[in-house]
Amino acid sequence: MGRFLRFLVAQRDASPLTVKSYREDLMHLQQYLQQRLAQEPSVGAITAVELRGYLGHLHQQGYAAATV
Repeated sequence: MGRFLRFLVAQRDASPLTVKSYREDLMHLQQYLQQRLAQEPSVGAITAVELRGYLGHLHQQGYAAATV
């Protein structure tokens, strides 16, 4: 996660608020995957099925489609 956030700052000139938002979103995804997989997720182990499940989870939580 840290490398991606540094990339946003260095290569994309992202604002601090943008980086904060991405960090929070990634932490939320990480928590979801930890609960679903019952272990710390590794990037290589995450499949499209888990990501689609996460999107469904966000919709169930009431997030607007544009936010998701």
